[in-house]
Amino acid sequence: MTPEEIELLSELTVVIPTYNRPLELERSIEYWRDTPVTVHILDGSDRPWFHVGQLPGASNVFYHHIAPIIGENWMENYSRRMKLAADLSVTALSVICADDDFFTISGLVMAINSILNSNEIDAVVGICAEYKSCYSDLVWNLRYVDWREGFKSLSNDVAERVLDQSGAFYLYYALMKSEIWKSVLWHTYKSTYLHGYPQEHLFNSIALAHCKVRVLRHLIWFKKVWELNPAVVGQASRVRDADWFRDRKNRKEVKLITNHMATGIQSAIDKHGSSMSAKVIAQKYISRIAKFSETAKFRRFKKIVMRKVVSWTKFLPDFLRQSVNSLLPRQVGILSGAISQDSNKYLTKNNFFVLTSLFVELSKTDIGFAEEDFTIIEKLLLKPREELRLRADI
Repeated sequence: MTPEEIELLSELTVVIPTYNRPLELERSIEYWRDTPVTVHILDGSDRPWFHVGQLPGASNVFYHHIAPIIGENWMENYSRRMKLAADLSVTALSVICADDDFFTISGLVMAINSILNSNEIDAVVGICAEYKSCYSDLVWNLRYVDWREGFKSLSNDVAERVLDQSGAFYLYYALMKSEIWKSVLWHTYKSTYLHGYPQEHLFNSIALAHCKVRVLRHLIWFKKVWELNPAVVGQASRVRDADWFRDRKNRKEVKLITNHMATGIQSAIDKHGSSMSAKVIAQKYISRIAKFSETAKFRRFKKIVMRKVVSWTKFLPDFLRQSVNSLLPRQVGILSGAISQDSNKYLTKNNFFVLTSLFVELSKTDIGFAEEDFTIIEKLLLKPREELRLRADI
């Protein structure tokens, strides 16, 4: 790292919430310990896996054990950890990172530069790459390649930013100015709900209210391909957001969530102003989540229709097949993997590559990336556990 990169990275705090995943933490610690980034691990496990406090040999990494209280559900514990996170960060910028995710050094430097050198930007997100094991190796694909700023992402009007549907991004893993990030955390987790998804939407809507957002066409975030996490209670049985918000039996809780969202949005309106009231903004945001076209039943129907069209046209000449596929809703094709998220037709979410092949395909796009980011993280993920410098007390 150059002196300039070290100076920039020292402005960042990374918060890693975790629960009963010590092996993932080992590699996370190994990655961050040689950077100037301040890292706080917030572990809600029944017992600590590491030395509590500053970790041995890793002066920038701090391990906090926030044990569950008797009668406390998983979301209440998570909420306590997030409130603690808001008190811990003392750097200019902060970000949340999952215990098996990574942020690239090149991406962090670009994002930090973008925020610190502009009065118009409060938060930055970028493109994501995913990894998964394949026998004794790793393979990679891309996700969220269609993330883009909205027409109103830099608007001074809170209502315009929160309700703008021309953009496509998610702010939970965004780099953010710390003072704003702390406020968003406090407002998001002041109340918890039995269903896990409301907190995600609360964070995103409140963050949109507080932040002007820049989306970088650069690979910033590396994540593991989604798989069922036994540490998350009820993950396998959770329904789609739209189905839950439309269910009549959840009306009372949806009303509480709407009022909660409005309070967080109001805190931004008090600072920045808005063309709508916080309550109306929250109601419109919830209505958008609950629209019928996002329900499980409707999405199953779309996938069936799309697959049939693809099947019926696969023997047609390319120009005819492309004409038919162009009539399909883009998001339907992306959902199934039949349509690429990028102009490069091979970079779909279902297409995995070894690194050498991925680099070739990426070089054909406008997406920025550093090969070193991939090679460092892949080497770490494939390293035998006994070679890691700090291991959990399992």
